[in-house]
Amino acid sequence: MAAVRKCGFPALLELEKKFAATEGLRPLLHSLAAEPPIVSTFEDSYFDTPDLWLTLQDRWLRLRQGNWELKLPASNTSLRERDGGATLPSNVVGKTGVSGVDAYLELTDPAEIAGTLGIPTGTMHSPDAWTSTLQDGVRSIGLDCFARMQTERTSFALQPRPTFACAVKVDVDIVTFYPPSHCSPSAAIVDELPVVAGEFVAAGPHLSTYMLAEVEVLLEPNADRSAGHQTLAAVLSLLAVSPSTPSRRGKVLEYLHRFRPQHLEALLQRRQANEA
Repeated sequence: MAAVRKCGFPALLELEKKFAATEGLRPLLHSLAAEPPIVSTFEDSYFDTPDLWLTLQDRWLRLRQGNWELKLPASNTSLRERDGGATLPSNVVGKTGVSGVDAYLELTDPAEIAGTLGIPTGTMHSPDAWTSTLQDGVRSIGLDCFARMQTERTSFALQPRPTFACAVKVDVDIVTFYPPSHCSPSAAIVDELPVVAGEFVAAGPHLSTYMLAEVEVLLEPNADRSAGHQTLAAVLSLLAVSPSTPSRRGKVLEYLHRFRPQHLEALLQRRQANEA
């Protein structure tokens, strides 16, 4: 499994394919894994401006367990110009014919995230100072929490195979969505929001948990993506998932589908306009 990246480490290119987690998936992954799976639980809060400046550009800023992360479409990483004509690209179809592949760069260095977002930072040297400055800067440019969720993730690092040109992991997620009231614009620091045990489950069947699986291949930013697409195709074949299978909605898009349908519609309209 790829090592956890800490502040100051370069971003990696992520090729991702999401699909439905069937009943037989976990036993199959156990047989293919190089080591026992890692189970973790974490909380994510996602941020954007009221006019959807970030997400309409397919940019996803999140706070995960106190650490900021920014996912950018691999085709364009500059955000400094708010009217720069950025696009919301459709899912990539690789040379191997795998449809619904997302390609992102993930930034985890607070200084790099602040610079990419155009947040004034002054002179900062320590990671703690950068993190604090970034949190203040997020507010200063009008970014607010629009989605909050908890994920129970089981991660499988697959055994190397001749058909794998890159390291591969498969995540199986069970996601619990917090009600929108737990991520309101008035909450400046989402970690201070109260969480009422059982409220999610008691809210009704329309708030049921969401389950999905994802194959993730990590590449150096300037690497040949064809090797990554070939590896994805090989993994999907092992998992008996057709390369042409439509991607399952990611957890954030599923949240928008359930709680912020107008936000999701705006994203879909932007994508259609870019493909026209």
